[in-house]
Amino acid sequence: GGTFTLADLDFDPAAVLTQVVTELPGSTLETFYVNGDGEGNVQYGVLVTSAEGGGLDVLVAPDGEVLAVDPLT
Repeated sequence: GGTFTLADLDFDPAAVLTQVVTELPGSTLETFYVNGDGEGNVQYGVLVTSAEGGGLDVLVAPDGEVLAVDPLT
């Protein structure tokens, strides 16, 4: 994976998970993560599980906008 520096981190801690919480009520946010994408960019995401089973990997923008959702198997 890619690397990044502290200066590359640019997310709003008060907002980054807000839309995920709103869009997936009753879900459990398991892990917030930050990855380098290998092209010099930083990606933010959250792993989410449901009480009914299953999970999602949700990629979010620094302001909390949901960019992509992938099911976890």
